[in-house]
Amino acid sequence: MIAAALRKPVKDRQGALKDLDAALKLAPNLATALALRAYLRLERDHNGFLLSPKTTLARAKKDAEAALDLDSTQFMAYLVLAELHQEEKPPTKAAAHAAKAVKASHSKSAEALFVRARISVLKGDLNSATADLKRLLRLEQRHARAVSLLGRLLLEAGDVEQAAFHIDKALEIDGKLAIAFHYRGLLNLRREPRPRLKRAIEDFGRAIKLQPDLGSAYFYRGTAYYQSHQFEEAIVDMERVLEWRKKSVRNETKVSIANILYIRALSHYYLEEWDLSIQDFGDFLKAAPSTHLGRPFARGCRERALAKLQGR
Repeated sequence: MIAAALRKPVKDRQGALKDLDAALKLAPNLATALALRAYLRLERDHNGFLLSPKTTLARAKKDAEAALDLDSTQFMAYLVLAELHQEEKPPTKAAAHAAKAVKASHSKSAEALFVRARISVLKGDLNSATADLKRLLRLEQRHARAVSLLGRLLLEAGDVEQAAFHIDKALEIDGKLAIAFHYRGLLNLRREPRPRLKRAIEDFGRAIKLQPDLGSAYFYRGTAYYQSHQFEEAIVDMERVLEWRKKSVRNETKVSIANILYIRALSHYYLEEWDLSIQDFGDFLKAAPSTHLGRPFARGCRERALAKLQGR
């Protein structure tokens, strides 16, 4: 029955889970079956992030821990625990489980390497993430999420041309990978000497169409709208990303509340919506760290908006 579960296509998760449930009724202490069931319990979106409700996450965790109690070499069980803990700040437990998953798989599991790379990004260890992604791509050249994430890391390192190459390659492999469109939007937004704002807006729009809950794409599209002097559109997107922050624990591109308020405040200001800009500038100054480069300009804009409102 375990063999039958392994033969099921990825899309037939429920069929595979039924086979594993049957196998575990006959032999409850099959570590491999428990580890595989734990992994298959977790529903992931197209970018690899978890979608399962809390009750399912708890069942997956229970299966993974039971598998490891029976056999400490079950890499899929470690992989499940790494995924379950990756939203914690800092993701210390996730990193430890991911390292064990890679070790238990003898560095031959593409998914274990990918999860460890993604957790390294969350920790800010971009060099380790890059090394894992390159190792993964030697095993599986057409792993679109890995190619895409490597492109993002190359962009962070300032290698724009190689970043563009990898992100475009990811989209050739998987034209529905929302996060790759998101990264290409970032690349176009950061182009020098002049950002490609129209292309950035289009790419963020494609990312949003494919994955409407990719909140950070609204922020960066709103930023591109702001830079294009499309202030009303910028405000709409900043309001959407504020809603997203309320609903989601995931903040994969580290969008800060201060930056959202800053763009919205400036957009209201240039639309001469003085009362709304005053409110947003005030909230921004409360939220922004003392080192934020926008603080002096925000204070000046707020004072001018107050003067306008008072008819001076």
